Amino acid sequence: REVPIVFVHGFPDNFHSWSQQMRYFVEMGYRVYSPEIRGYETKNIPDNDLYLLAEVVSDFLAVLEGLGLPKVDAMGHDWGSLIVNLAAKAKPSQFNSIGMFSVAEPRSVDILVFTRVQHQLVRSWYIFCFQLPWFPEIYLSGPYDDYENLNLFVSKWYLQYNPARLESI
Repeated sequence: REVPIVFVHGFPDNFHSWSQQMRYFVEMGYRVYSPEIRGYETKNIPDNDLYLLAEVVSDFLAVLEGLGLPKVDAMGHDWGSLIVNLAAKAKPSQFNSIGMFSVAEPRSVDILVFTRVQHQLVRSWYIFCFQLPWFPEIYLSGPYDDYENLNLFVSKWYLQYNPARLESI
């Protein structure tokens, strides 16, 4: 297949979250990639502590360029959807298509939706709180600075969550 597929994970996932989809597309003859997103793995925490969306999108475009991929089909989940969407807007000639999972196209999201649908506002609390410059570090590190809250937060997303597995990556 000429156009490779790039899978971009969301929060609080890592690139392993696409393993079944990647395996399927490899068997179908596609080349597939799934980059690590800035700050999701302990080995790629930026020195400058910049986790702004613009920085992450720039990272993603740099990865595509570094891999020599002139055109890709890109799939994003959650935060990865926003990365894929903004990268495609910034450099449309590099994208054959994009797929966004678990996140609506940003122009279609009206903040009033969150205020009208209370249960969605409650479920989306982390989106707003994690935009604050101090909140994620304080909340996730927990009262003993051992990141126990991070384990609790992630374990609610994954039934098979195992913190030891993350340390082995």
